[in-house]
Amino acid sequence: MRKNVLLFAMIVVATFASCTKESTNPTSNVITDDQSESYFPLKVGNSWEYSSTLPKLPTFVKNEIEGQTVINGKTYFVMNSSATSAKTNYRYENNVLYSIGVNGFGFDETKEYVLNNFNQSIGDSLVFVGTNPQGFPMKTVFIIKAKGATRTIKGVTYSNVIAYDNLSYYSFIGTDWTLYSTFSSYYGKGVGYLGGDYGASGTYDLSSYNIK
Repeated sequence: MRKNVLLFAMIVVATFASCTKESTNPTSNVITDDQSESYFPLKVGNSWEYSSTLPKLPTFVKNEIEGQTVINGKTYFVMNSSATSAKTNYRYENNVLYSIGVNGFGFDETKEYVLNNFNQSIGDSLVFVGTNPQGFPMKTVFIIKAKGATRTIKGVTYSNVIAYDNLSYYSFIGTDWTLYSTFSSYYGKGVGYLGGDYGASGTYDLSSYNIK
């Protein structure tokens, strides 16, 4: 199951108890709950539908914010996905996306971590170090490659897009980090996760969304 959660987590935030951040301070002096300004709008009832050509996912995926939960005194929005039985918990503050609970990075599920910092500049990165399902060290790196970009999906052009390069590494016993996979992911302001380009493996594209 964790292997499937890893794929889902990488895709959604594209998608996580060690987390080393090579980044700017995640706190911004701009605080907003305005969904039109959010790169990951969180409100009960928000939903996103995706079409996928990836071999380990169904061709249609729907993600929906189904409710809220309080963990360690903080309120999180609970996302349900048709692609996995696992539910994920998110909160968004100062343009920073936080998560806690089930994850695909081998993290302590009782601790909150920064999943995306949308305040970062081009070239900044987030580095996640955990353990893969086979027990080997795993490292995931999110690098911002563009901000204020546009992306066209199925004839629809999205503006104010942040684009990421996503790199996954494994380390086998006594070896250095080995690059396992790379893909690009995209987030649109006021929309959320737009999907990703996985090269020869396929694509995962937003087909429709509903922001309450």
